[in-house]
Amino acid sequence: MDGWIPIVVDIVFLIIIMMHIPIVLFVGKEALLIIIDEIMRKSYSVKPRVTVDDAYNLRDSVMRPEDTGDSEGKAYLSMNPILFYSVSVILYCLIVTAACLLSDITLVFGIIGSIAGSYLIFIGPSQFYIISVRNEKANVSPLQYYIAHIYHIFGLIVMIACLFATIYTTVKD
Repeated sequence: MDGWIPIVVDIVFLIIIMMHIPIVLFVGKEALLIIIDEIMRKSYSVKPRVTVDDAYNLRDSVMRPEDTGDSEGKAYLSMNPILFYSVSVILYCLIVTAACLLSDITLVFGIIGSIAGSYLIFIGPSQFYIISVRNEKANVSPLQYYIAHIYHIFGLIVMIACLFATIYTTVKD
């Protein structure tokens, strides 16, 4: 009688885990598939939707009619099905394994928060600005270009400091 209770509890626990995972899975899976699709097919960066000059001058801030391609940001759905499903299944297995094995998820959220926060606030915008200026050969002042580089470096410093603080407090406890 005692042998089946842990099995039932484990099955219930797995069902609960599986019901909470799709939120994380879908967002993470979509982001990962977009990255892979961009690396393999350049489906998102082949033709920029708005030039830096247009955005900087606040003109044409919407997609131009002559632009073709993915209007909804779902180009990854047309990628190789074997790659699409293998990435999805592997990511799902990793998430389920992590959910089953980790007793405390504080470190995971701390690391993700440190990286994502510094990237979204500092690194990403400056990186996109620098790449856009370079690709579009936009006429911007050197001061703006250097400030973007400084912002990028500052973001890296913030990310490293936050990662260190997260890992240090976890190891210390």
